[in-house]
Amino acid sequence: MFISNSKFTSNSKSRLSRIAGVAVVALTMSLGSFTAQANDLIVQDTFRMLEQNISTASQDLILSAKQELLLSLKTQIAEQIFDSGINADNNVIATDVTERSVNTAASQK
Repeated sequence: MFISNSKFTSNSKSRLSRIAGVAVVALTMSLGSFTAQANDLIVQDTFRMLEQNISTASQDLILSAKQELLLSLKTQIAEQIFDSGINADNNVIATDVTERSVNTAASQK
């Protein structure tokens, strides 16, 4: 009976040892899986932050481009208005000079 009980204890210890080994492997795999999931979450968070930063930078760039375009258009319009005002003044002066020349020539005759 002692031999059989010893054999049972030996088999039990062997089985417990195998179960413990399997439990350690399962625990290691689940921890590795958890770590991989944590790494995936870190990578996903990083990509999400990058995407938000790129989106914000793109919006800022578009806003800046719009403002520069509007400023350029306003400047061009102002230059054209100024140039047309000068041209109108020049036309008035040229007409006035021509009329004076005609009047002077007519009065000399």
